Amino acid sequence: MQQKIISRLHGQAQNYAWGMLSTNPNCLVYKLTQKTSNDIKPFAEFWMGSHPSLPSLYENGEKVNLDLPYLFKVLSVDQPLSIQIHPNKEQAKILHTTKPNLYPDDNHKPEMAIALTVFEALVGFTDQQTIIQNIERNPQIIVKIGDNLWNQFLVAQNQQAQEILKQIVSIFLSLTQDEIKVILDNFQWPNKCNPSLFPGQKIEKYDVGYLFLLLMNHLILQPGQAVVLEAGLIHAYLRGNIIETMANSDNVVRCGFTPKQKDVETMKEILICEMKQPDYVQPIIEESNEYIYKRYITKYQEFACDCLELKPQVQSKQFKLKQNTILLCLQGNGKIMSEQGNHELSFGLTYIINQDIQVQFEVDQYLQLYSCYSQ
Repeated sequence: MQQKIISRLHGQAQNYAWGMLSTNPNCLVYKLTQKTSNDIKPFAEFWMGSHPSLPSLYENGEKVNLDLPYLFKVLSVDQPLSIQIHPNKEQAKILHTTKPNLYPDDNHKPEMAIALTVFEALVGFTDQQTIIQNIERNPQIIVKIGDNLWNQFLVAQNQQAQEILKQIVSIFLSLTQDEIKVILDNFQWPNKCNPSLFPGQKIEKYDVGYLFLLLMNHLILQPGQAVVLEAGLIHAYLRGNIIETMANSDNVVRCGFTPKQKDVETMKEILICEMKQPDYVQPIIEESNEYIYKRYITKYQEFACDCLELKPQVQSKQFKLKQNTILLCLQGNGKIMSEQGNHELSFGLTYIINQDIQVQFEVDQYLQLYSCYSQ
């Protein structure tokens, strides 16, 4: 099928258990499906792209088969995702060859999360002193780590501290269910722990994932804030709505907070144990009385994301869009206009741009548009 320069696109939803229920008024993914149903179920991810696991559809029902280098998503998170990492390119090729049932493609999956609402997440390992303070509140864990290794960690620096932390993580992941139960029955939580993570609230009471709360950075992102997640970086989203852009992959290595299959050995092998604050993405902002234009760019060529907010007083505004850009309208009403014709813009309408083009945006109300493209 020959596509128009601007073609309507239909994303598709994933109904993972951690998503917000369709009855939740904050569930953005359910709203984006633009369907109504009496069937109450979670709506977790809205995929826009060409990944074979869930490709988007053109207006006529054909699948998008452009081999886009990125995957563009909206997530609505109501309970913790898997504690997870993603492989790099070399690791992904090996994992896809040896475990294709777990790793459906041979690509890496660096990703960027942009908060649409207040958004909570666990991202990376916190600083060494905080880890020490958290674990010392739990002497039953030091017993499992062993006095010798723990005393080494207390004084270790830099690379040695990372290597010992990796051993501690490996010990956590090797604990039996009975050992985890004993630890959690006497667990002292980190001072800043989110109460929604307490056992039995959202996830299974005796999950090894709770031990990672002692080790990880707990983030609360405000709307518009963003972080980038590298290969090997441990993370788990907790609650809220985000835009997510990434390389075109669905490779996830899981170790906790999940009913899905875990791959503990791969986690132990490829996990990176740097103790530092997350890498925030500072958008490049262009602003006037008529619009706010934010560009979220990382070192990865496969994906970038722009947020364009057009104010009501704008009659029309011209912008350049790149080939294979996917454009999503999240607020307002208006039109996208090109030499080929006009296309309506309102909540949930999504388009793919099939060549580099100058377009005009006409605003009936305030417009908020997100676009994803490769650099």
